[in-house]
Amino acid sequence: MTHPLKDYIDASADTVAGFARLVGVSRQTISRIIAGRQSPKPDLARRIAEATGGAVPIETFYGPHVEDLAIRRAAEDALDVDLLALILRFVLRTIASPSAPPPTDETVSVAAEAVASTHAALARVTTRRGPDRLVQALRPVLEEILKECPELLLRQERLDEAATSAGALYFQAKPLIHQK
Repeated sequence: MTHPLKDYIDASADTVAGFARLVGVSRQTISRIIAGRQSPKPDLARRIAEATGGAVPIETFYGPHVEDLAIRRAAEDALDVDLLALILRFVLRTIASPSAPPPTDETVSVAAEAVASTHAALARVTTRRGPDRLVQALRPVLEEILKECPELLLRQERLDEAATSAGALYFQAKPLIHQK
């Protein structure tokens, strides 16, 4: 009985080397996975599942424990919404005009929840992790605040800088907050 990934590669008229390039690893890595000598890390398993259009699902590599893995990873990746709100309040002030009123608690709270939801959703479609994924989630939320809250006088040219700063601040502060 051959490995489902080998069956997929053969059926798609691709080569092991070609498929390896597609998912961003070496031919040797794919060969070891097919031979059963190596299990892919979760990110690679997800890329394989995506590259095969689900023909070789993640369960192929992790069996029935894949749900436990997904739950554990989601818990590890979950954002602290209260910490995020504090950072957003600070960052919004850095990109607002000095004469603008401070953002309301509701604006900051809704924005933090939106970023956390976007961040969680992105976990299913991107391999970005840590500050990179948080920045990816922050940008559209900051764009919406810019459009919907003109009274804050936010500066468009500072949005990318603000998102990057917020992502870095969050991951610097999180370990300090959670060690208490």
